[in-house]
Parts: sequence; C-alpha cells; structure tokens
Amino acid sequence: MACVGALTLALLALVLATRDDGASAPRREEAGPEASMAQLLRVPAIFAGALLGLVSYGCLLAIRGLWVGPYLEQVQGLSPRAAGNVAFVVSATMIAAPLAFGLADRRGWSRAPMLAAGFLVAAAALLLLGALRPGPWIAAALLVVFAAGASAFVLQYADLRAAAPPGQEGRALSLLNLAFLVGVASCQMGAGALLAALAARLAPAEAYGAVLALLGAVLAIAALA
Repeated sequence: MACVGALTLALLALVLATRDDGASAPRREEAGPEASMAQLLRVPAIFAGALLGLVSYGCLLAIRGLWVGPYLEQVQGLSPRAAGNVAFVVSATMIAAPLAFGLADRRGWSRAPMLAAGFLVAAAALLLLGALRPGPWIAAALLVVFAAGASAFVLQYADLRAAAPPGQEGRALSLLNLAFLVGVASCQMGAGALLAALAARLAPAEAYGAVLALLGAVLAIAALA
C-alpha cells in the first residue's frame, strides 16, 4: 500500500509539472453553449451508452474484483494458489483484450457490432457458468471468455465521444465515467447482498450460480437495448 501511495503521489507530481492549461490551444468556434447532463442524455446514443455503462464495467469488476476467488475456492474447490493463477489469467486477459478491441476499432471495424458482440459473449459466459455449473477447467475458460468479451467497455469511450454534440465531448465522457462508477458500486453491492441472501438457504454452487446468471442476464439485456 505504501508503494502504491508513493507511485500515486509521483504521478500526481508529474501531472502537475507537465499540465497544459489550454491557454495556447486554438479556440473552437463550433463549440456551442455548455450542455447539461440532462441535455446530453436526450441524445439517444449517449443515453443508451450511459445505460450500458451502468452494468458493463460493473459486472466485469464485480467478477474480477470480488467473486472470482471465492467462487473458484468455494464452488470449484481450488486452492488459493490455483484460484490466484486463474485470476491472474483473467487479469492478463483484461489487459490484452482492450488492446485488441482498440486495434480493431482503429482499423475501421464497426463499433456497435463489436460492442454488442463483446458484451453478449460475456453475458453468455456468465449464463453458462450459472446454468451448467461446470468443472474447474471449463469454469476457468468461461471466466477468461467473460473477461475478454466484457473488455469491450473501452469502446464505449470512443462511442460516446463520437455521439456528443460539438464541444461537449468532455462532458459526455464524464457522464460515462459517472455511469461506470455508479455501476461498479451497484453491481458489487447488489451481487453481495443477493449472494448473502441466497447463501443462507442454498448450497454455494447454487447461490453463486444464481448470482452469475443474474449478472449475465442483466448484461445481455443492456447490450441488446
């Protein structure tokens, strides 16, 4: 924790030392009056992107940040070391997959189909984990597939930026960041509350299966919408 804190302070100092206040930037004549969040949400693509943002990144961090370890240990019977190895592969996937999505976007692939395909694949992986309750190897593979598909969230930044009115790109991205943060908190707390309620009446495999399937269903609905 001390090391992370020191690195954070070092990065903050670097940002402050190299920041550009924009005084030398050319004035954008096309920028209209500053839009409110409500006005931005009236743009269909921004509204849809914000709704998807409420669950896209939240589902990813709810699984990777909280439940991947307990699920693999309590349901799959893996040791902490083995569960950590799977979590490492999932984390590595979360580094590689966004790069792949970004490369495809730069090469002209259609963004909307990539977003839909990525999140639907991620949702299908969660639904299969919940419905089939597979063994450790298949479960690990499905978790990696889920992480790869859900990494499509990085495309939402470019998607909302392109949909924003001229001069309002920054506010649109702030709106998406707000949706991401609210979604992370909601998905984690909601999944935790549901798991606690189910664990009191069901076996761990059934409780985790229900939570994973619900997250998958919510993600699929958001992606289709």
